[in-house]
Amino acid sequence: MADPQVAIARLPAGSAAALASLHGLTVSLTGVVRVLVVRGEGADFFSGEAVGQDSGRTETPAEFEQSILRNLRRNDLISVAVLHGRATDVGLALALACDQRIVTDDAQLAFVADTGHRWLDVQALGSLRQLVGPAPALDLALTGRTFGGGEALELGLANRCVSLGDLDASVDTWVAQLLAMPHAAATEVKAVLSASGQSRWADELAAGLELAATET
Repeated sequence: MADPQVAIARLPAGSAAALASLHGLTVSLTGVVRVLVVRGEGADFFSGEAVGQDSGRTETPAEFEQSILRNLRRNDLISVAVLHGRATDVGLALALACDQRIVTDDAQLAFVADTGHRWLDVQALGSLRQLVGPAPALDLALTGRTFGGGEALELGLANRCVSLGDLDASVDTWVAQLLAMPHAAATEVKAVLSASGQSRWADELAAGLELAATET
């Protein structure tokens, strides 16, 4: 997909490398880029474990994760997670931070709440609840059970579910559809939708982080 309006972030294996790669790309994106496609480099989207402070970073882990989330959710950018293979732990949390998700029917997803990434983790819990509802979210978060692409679509966690063979073509078609609306109009639409309930969500996030901090 050679289009200056589209950037592709390919996540390498390993939490530290994947988060650093995504952070580096998102902070460098210009206003020309309208769609960011986030996908894994290999057979999996991303299945990551918790990581600590990177010795090469000056930001705290919380500041680092906040920067990633802030850039993924810019009003002038639509982020699309392409889920194939395994997407668990930090990987699924990152996918939930994106605006849209496309998943293969043979994907293996699992929400593991205790990742050690407090900002990503608590934000992901809130996104999960908003997408699938409180009861299904509680089931997925407490059991950590693995579920497939078809169930992700039924729950509302995914926007599209396709076969692995159709994935690349489906992503290209979907991105073209997202680019069809003029950029200014698309930015305004996302801003309005993002603003809905934002104040209450900020309060809930702060409360969730405070609770998480007392249990570490």
